[in-house]
Amino acid sequence: MSAIRNVIFAIGFSTLGAIAAVGTQAAASGHHARPFGPSMARLAASLDLTDDQQAMADEMRTEAKEQMQAHRDERTASKDALKAMLSQESMDAERVHTMIDDRINEMSGFAHDMADQFIALHATLDDDQRTQLIETMEEAAERHSARRSRHSDERGERGERGER
Repeated sequence: MSAIRNVIFAIGFSTLGAIAAVGTQAAASGHHARPFGPSMARLAASLDLTDDQQAMADEMRTEAKEQMQAHRDERTASKDALKAMLSQESMDAERVHTMIDDRINEMSGFAHDMADQFIALHATLDDDQRTQLIETMEEAAERHSARRSRHSDERGERGERGER
């Protein structure tokens, strides 16, 4: 089950990363739309989205932001329920597993919804926009990898941070 969960999360986060790459109104407004931030604004500007494409991206960003907030609230409720269970003499294993399954199903549904919206937006991109999107995502992945390797020097064999 752990491998399946990891695949679902990887697909979901990859999809969200792609959505975040184009899903911001900041390029048009000059504001940094959270949670996607200023780098996403630069990417959206580099894609030179049409008004219709920008409207699609704005809708995706808005929905993603709302869903992320809802999931944040649900996580808080789950943590509170888990704290209550921890105070009991024994834990209800079935309830814990149900909470995990519910969370995976919610995230999977969210990822599929965002993927469908991204696929619709992708269909409107021209060849130059798709090429730019790929190049920018590759550059971002390289920067991320470089940051991870710089920080991995600070971690132990299993990833734990050493004392500073």
